[in-house]
Amino acid sequence: LGLESMVAELTKENREQRAFIEKAEADCRAAQDELMAATAPEVTEKALEEATRRMAELESQLEVERAEKAKVKEQNHQLVRQYQDRVDVLAQMSERCTKQEAEVKKAKE
Repeated sequence: LGLESMVAELTKENREQRAFIEKAEADCRAAQDELMAATAPEVTEKALEEATRRMAELESQLEVERAEKAKVKEQNHQLVRQYQDRVDVLAQMSERCTKQEAEVKKAKE
């Protein structure tokens, strides 16, 4: 089914985004560490401003990736629901066929 390949692709994208988010979070923590180090008196005001700017930039990237991850997660849920609906329809069709076969067999007897 094309649905299975779509789920596989979305799962792959989800993993890639999760890895990106984890890296962005690590970068953000590193920027926070820089910011904390920048509070030492020997550090210039410019270094503090740069660390603050970098941290804000990383946090912005992280928010974008979180929104994308939520979107992919919702798409995955929708695909799973569609797949389950199809499975349910096929199960109903199979049940009807089994009943019809039994009725035909009974009618032949």
